[in-house]
Amino acid sequence: MKKIKAKDMEMKVKDIDFYNLGFELIETESMFLSDYKNGKWDNGKLVPFGPIEISPAACVFNYGQGIFEGMKALERFYKILIDGLKKM
Repeated sequence: MKKIKAKDMEMKVKDIDFYNLGFELIETESMFLSDYKNGKWDNGKLVPFGPIEISPAACVFNYGQGIFEGMKALERFYKILIDGLKKM
C-alpha cells in the first residue's frame, strides 16, 4: 500500500493518465468529510485518514445488489431470446 503525503504532491489534471487509473488503495494522510443535513451539504473539512461509519441501510448496498440482480436477469433474457431465435 502506497502512502502519499499531501505536502509532497502537487498534481494537475494534465498529469493524470486517465487511461491507466487503478483500483488499488492509495492511502493519504487526510480525507475530505462532509455531512448532508436539511437537504444540503455542509462545507466539509479535511480529517485524518481513517475508517468511516456507514449505516447497513445505506443505499449503496441496495444499488450494488440491484446491479447484480439486473445482470443475472439480462443474461437469462438473452438466453431465452437466443433459444427462441434458434427455434425459428
